[in-house]
Amino acid sequence: MIGLAQQSSKASDLPLVGGCLGAFALLVIFVLVWTFVIAPRRARRQLDEYRKRGYAEADAKAPELSAALAALTPIMLEGTLHFGEGQRVPLNAMVNRSGSHPRYVVNLAERTDNQDDSGTVWRTIFLESRPLPGAAEFSARLAAVNIGQGREERLGLHPVQPAGASSEFAAAYSVFSASGSVNLPVSLQEALLNAARALGVASRFNTRFTPAGWAISVSNAYLQPKTLRALVDAAERISTAL
Repeated sequence: MIGLAQQSSKASDLPLVGGCLGAFALLVIFVLVWTFVIAPRRARRQLDEYRKRGYAEADAKAPELSAALAALTPIMLEGTLHFGEGQRVPLNAMVNRSGSHPRYVVNLAERTDNQDDSGTVWRTIFLESRPLPGAAEFSARLAAVNIGQGREERLGLHPVQPAGASSEFAAAYSVFSASGSVNLPVSLQEALLNAARALGVASRFNTRFTPAGWAISVSNAYLQPKTLRALVDAAERISTAL
């Protein structure tokens, strides 16, 4: 009787084991398809869209670009680490030199692997390394995006009420600064509000401004065409407003 019960138990476990193996196999297939088919196809479409907007391919490891990325870190306060940003690996880059200052767009992966946290975040970042006289160092993100209580403070940024902020801007954005008060020109407020309307909360975008340059970032390196166009438009409006 005991032997029959054990055989019956083993038989009943077979569908469960088979289901787990099947689910794992599907996950592996999905990862392979995403890595070698979907992501590269989206990346090519994305690069084609940039070319239409005046961008040309650039060296993702160029010293000028590496220095600009380092100077604007942390660009996006949502990351793979709870207390900081992980290792950044540029995937590709393009540059638009039609204006007074080169504007870069970079796709990169930020990854980390330690006992506390591990994972990878793919990001698309527009940035300009340009002097912004009198500009305070600050970050502005949508107030509706919750990236973890206290994270900005742990990175040295503190909540501020920008001088001259409209009621619409104050309701839409949370602003954090490393150097106290922030004065936002009306043109920059309008550019950021247009970005909020076009990109929305789902894009989880963040902006960063320093006396030496600025950046806007979203946490998906392979954007859908509509979101991609909205991001390019947002970058151009912010650049014009500064």
